[in-house]
Amino acid sequence: MTQVPCRARPAPGAGCGNGLGGVTLHAHAPGENLTGNTITGNVIGTNNLDPDHDFGPPFDDGQTTGVVIISASSITITITHNVIFNNAIGIYLAQVPPAAITAIITANRFFRVAIHVKIVS
Repeated sequence: MTQVPCRARPAPGAGCGNGLGGVTLHAHAPGENLTGNTITGNVIGTNNLDPDHDFGPPFDDGQTTGVVIISASSITITITHNVIFNNAIGIYLAQVPPAAITAIITANRFFRVAIHVKIVS
């Protein structure tokens, strides 16, 4: 795993340099309940440096990513008021069929992020 320095962060305490996404939620099987989770008020730098491959292609996210949500269960999640920076992908949502992710994504700020939100199904 490559270590990335946490320089040039917009606020003290920014999370960066983790193997998985800065915030990662997985539901590995149908019926697991992640509904109602809220990801809010975080400062997230470069993460997902050593991503897991639990779900296999095409659900693997092999790029630097701030928030990673992969679910084999249908869920509703809120992602709001986060600052995400220095990542290829800001928010990665992977829906393992037949699951569906309903995501309420508002008021996030992205700096030096190529793709703000990526959805894979």
